[in-house]
Amino acid sequence: GDVRGYLMLLFRSNGAIARIYSIATHPLHRGGVIAAGLVQAAEHLAKNRICSTMRLEIRQDNSASLSLFQQHGYRIFGRYAAYYEDGMHASRLEKSLLQAENASARQHPASQLVIPGRFNSTH
Repeated sequence: GDVRGYLMLLFRSNGAIARIYSIATHPLHRGGVIAAGLVQAAEHLAKNRICSTMRLEIRQDNSASLSLFQQHGYRIFGRYAAYYEDGMHASRLEKSLLQAENASARQHPASQLVIPGRFNSTH
């Protein structure tokens, strides 16, 4: 099938913080469920690796991406000045995966995350 999106997730050995390094969706699939599904899948993988926090940087002028992550419980906790090659600043976002897991279990005790596609992980 056609590639509709991707997410690159980074882990450090024995680290408690996972980092979304890059995420993109095909222009025909923006604003849909692809990006949200990728974020949920990344959070699921990070929890399985016993990570307590997810972090990423987003261009301050990328309102669609900022909105997506804020809708999924991420909060801005800092900024990198002139982070991008064109001088644009980056917002630093993070989400506690422990709080998200506890809240999700209270709201949906029998729910399971379905992750489409195949994921190969090396530990």
